[in-house]
Parts: sequence; structure tokens; C-alpha cells
Amino acid sequence: SDQNARLDRCRCFGKWMAAFAFFGMTFVLIGEPLWYLGAAYWTPVYFLAAAFGTVLCAFSGQRRWAVAALVCVIAAGWLLAPWHLPLPDVSAADREPNLRILNANLWDSPRAATAFAALAVETQPDIVLIQEADRAWASVVGCLEDDYPHHQQDQRIVGQKHYMGMLARIPVESHKTLKHLGVPGTETTFRVAGVPIRVINIHTNSPFSPRRIRNHRRQMDAITSYLRDAEGLIILAGDLNTVMWSPLYRRLESATGLVNARKGFGVLGTWPALPFPLAPLRAPIDHILVSPEIEVVHCRVGPGIRSDHRPLIADLYIPPAVFADQR
Repeated sequence: SDQNARLDRCRCFGKWMAAFAFFGMTFVLIGEPLWYLGAAYWTPVYFLAAAFGTVLCAFSGQRRWAVAALVCVIAAGWLLAPWHLPLPDVSAADREPNLRILNANLWDSPRAATAFAALAVETQPDIVLIQEADRAWASVVGCLEDDYPHHQQDQRIVGQKHYMGMLARIPVESHKTLKHLGVPGTETTFRVAGVPIRVINIHTNSPFSPRRIRNHRRQMDAITSYLRDAEGLIILAGDLNTVMWSPLYRRLESATGLVNARKGFGVLGTWPALPFPLAPLRAPIDHILVSPEIEVVHCRVGPGIRSDHRPLIADLYIPPAVFADQR
């Protein structure tokens, strides 16, 4: 009958969803050796698939499959939930930010450059950080150089085929690449309210082949070692090609004490640049991390800019006590 056919389809689809989520979460939770195959990017997808699989398998009488899917819901939720929980200290929400960072991967697209420049005009960031800037760079600078007189483009760092870019309203005190670390990135020092702030722009390899996996590990370890004993205020931003529940990412946070600006504001996935209804499926691989002395007033994902990434915007507040301590 039609009812039995619908039940069979429900049973089959539920099993497929549960198996997909179980397989994916196994790769996510099995540990570091198998982590960097891109599987961890899709943890939000596994969560949704497992949730649907739980309902469908329970409805169609597949209890073992329903239990397996429910385990995946719990496991994925355990990884995702902390980023949605409100922060215990909400005092920063009442602050007037004194530094806005806009970060984006432009995917080497002139069309993305035009949309990104329009976003910069609209949001008025103090510092703009760009990855994959190649052909897009001239368009961005052409649109923004009147408002952002301080800009720097760094050519193909450490084997990268793309450029890194930085624009700022604030005068640049120093600028250098991180070639000596073997990391595709730059470090720029600014002075905000009399305090030096080191802004590091990073674009690590994506972990989608054995060679790129090895490069990604070396790069993440190198930047962790570099920042472990770093002095002063630090902002680390860019396309890190990793998610917050990655072992290498957790090691970076633990060793450096840096805080992810998105914490308390949601997972804020940035890749791929899916439209709003599919936003929960995006992976949070673009990041802005700050020294714990820097308070995060707000963090959000920007609109689509015709790149495969969504931009990330953070409003920051540096307390006067920090200024006083470092003068």
C-alpha cells in the first residue's frame, strides 16, 4: 500500500541520515590522526542529519538506528553548544568599541572585491584584513584608499599562490611577513590609544590532501609556538582552515591564551558562503582571536560578497587599564 511505501522510504532515508552522521562524527571524534580530512568542517551538518535521522528512525520503528543517531546528536551538540552559550561576563556588551576588524577571503575575485569594498564603506572598520587578494587587490585599494591610506600587499608567501592584503585607517608602525616561520601570514603593528597592538593575518593550507594536511599541521604548530610567549596585545585573524573543535585549534587557544571573538555569539560559520536558510551548514574556518585583555563587544558574519567565504566582523574594546599598564 501507499502507507507501507511511505514507511519504507522513511525507514530508508532515516537509516541513511543516521549512517552519514555516525560515519562523520566517528572521524571527528576518533582523534588527531584522522582529523584533517575535512570531516570536522561538517559537524553542523552531522548534527542536523542526526536529528532528522533520530526522528525518522524512531517513527519507522528502527530503534537501534534511532539510538545511534541520537548519540550523534549529543556528540555534535556537545561540540557546538559552547559557542552558543552566553558569556558569564556580559559587561562588554555595554562598551563603546574602539576598534573594528573586518576579515575576508576574497577568493581571487574582482567581483568579490567590489562587493567587499562596498561592505567596508558601509561598516567602516578600522582595520581590513584580506586573504586571496590577487586580482581583487587593485579594485579594493582603488575603492578604499581615500579612507584607508595605509595599505600593504604581500606577494605569494611560503608557496601560496595568492596574496595577503591589509588596509587601515590607523598608521602602521611596522609590517613584516612570517616567512621565517614557514607560515603564510603577515604581522602588522598599530598603536591604538597609545598601546601597540600586533595584528597577525594568516591563511593556512586547507587540509584536503596528504601534502596539504602536513603543511597545515606545520603551519598551525608554528604559529602556536610563535605566539606562545608573545608579549603585548595580539589580534590573530584570517582563514585558518580549521574549526574550533580541532585539536590543533584547541592547542593554539590553550598555549596562547587567545580568545575567539565569536564565543558567545554562535558558531558563525563562514564557508561555504551559503544563503541565509542554509547558514547553519557553514563551517567556521575564518577566525578573529584576541588577547584576553581585549573585550569583544560584538562579532558577526557579514553578507555574501560573491566569494566562497563570508566576511567576519568584530567590534573590540581595549580597556583604559590596559593602556595605563603598557605606557
